[in-house]
Amino acid sequence: MPEKREQVLRYWKNLMRSGAPVLLATGRISESELQAMLSEMDALLENPEAIFYYRFVQAEAVR
Repeated sequence: MPEKREQVLRYWKNLMRSGAPVLLATGRISESELQAMLSEMDALLENPEAIFYYRFVQAEAVR
């Protein structure tokens, strides 16, 4: 099962990184915040006891 865990964590790391160019370009995140996220995801990959918790929330705004 460690292979599946690694596959899932790498998927989420790549998914979160995929939004980085637009977030960086619009000033929503800094390069240091991006690097911190990537480092944290690497730490999860290296620690077999670590837990990655994700909760989906979809919001909609109306004027």
